[in-house]
Amino acid sequence: MAAPNLRKRGRDSALIDLHLDRASGQPLNEQLYKGLKGLILNGVLRSGVRLPATRILAGELDVSRNTVLAAYDQLLAEGFTEARPGAGTRVSADLPDLSEDHRAADPLPQGAATPDLPARVLDLMSRHQPGTTQHRAFLPGTPDVSAFPFEEWGRAVGRFWRRPPRDLLEDRDGRGHAPLRRAIA
Repeated sequence: MAAPNLRKRGRDSALIDLHLDRASGQPLNEQLYKGLKGLILNGVLRSGVRLPATRILAGELDVSRNTVLAAYDQLLAEGFTEARPGAGTRVSADLPDLSEDHRAADPLPQGAATPDLPARVLDLMSRHQPGTTQHRAFLPGTPDVSAFPFEEWGRAVGRFWRRPPRDLLEDRDGRGHAPLRRAIA
């Protein structure tokens, strides 16, 4: 893995530019985890610094969001980060053992340069409004609810409930709707 670089993003969030080696035999999530851990242990990412949102970092590194989630989960499990729903992931105030043998595990190369941010990241950052695009449920496989057609759904539900079938509100068979049971069987 090449030298990890860090740029400040917003008030207290870091945008991290790690270069992952896809040709190595090491899984990408492990490379990302080790790179972030090295930045934390070497003091580049200090206590309280907010890590980039998983979607943003995954897009910037051109990896699956699950790859970033796995790295973040490992950092959280080892006590290097803290996560709160809606507040993001931050470097922990109480870091685990910082003995010399741990510091030497992932050293940063001397004179690692911090490159300028790519234009697409600057554009994304300029359009981002904190708190407006964040969703509390960041679960793998969960769809983006911002694409749901709420207006169309509301009209369809409204049309249905203006003239609901009366039998829908009657006492029914406890085993469920008979046509549905037949279709399933």
